[in-house]
Amino acid sequence: MNNQICSLTEFYDKLLDRYKSRTAIKFRDEELSYETVEEQTGQLANAFRSMGVKAGDSVVILMNNRPEYPITEIAAIRAGATAVPLNSDVDEDTIRFVLNDSNARILAVGPTFFSVGKNIQKDSSFDLNHIIGIEAETEFPIGFHRFSELLSKTGSDAPAVTPSAEDVAAIY
Repeated sequence: MNNQICSLTEFYDKLLDRYKSRTAIKFRDEELSYETVEEQTGQLANAFRSMGVKAGDSVVILMNNRPEYPITEIAAIRAGATAVPLNSDVDEDTIRFVLNDSNARILAVGPTFFSVGKNIQKDSSFDLNHIIGIEAETEFPIGFHRFSELLSKTGSDAPAVTPSAEDVAAIY
């Protein structure tokens, strides 16, 4: 990568392409290469777009440390959305505040947070379009989109995004 200023979307595109064969994520006994991360984030970014996510929309991420966390965050940015990662220690009232304040369209939850996702799903005061759940050994909630199925439904080339200097890529 050169020293030119680029958008976060361009940064990830260049980074993922440059280090394709190297390990990007190690989690327990699982290793994902940058090439796999590029493929999965492209697939998920396309899934976000097919779910109606557009520039300026937010994707809230609520899960413990696991490979799907950075995949979801990078995919949101590659789709032109704002990634809003939440600390896994946050309480449900704070989650509700962030969902309303960020104008979230998608909530991605890990298995630990399925009950929170179900509570939010029942609450009609949110303008939330979709909840994505990360598969686990626990019962999978009705109405949640399965992370793995979203990856298998779309192509791996990330959608074309033209960010502007005013776009917010992530909120921490």
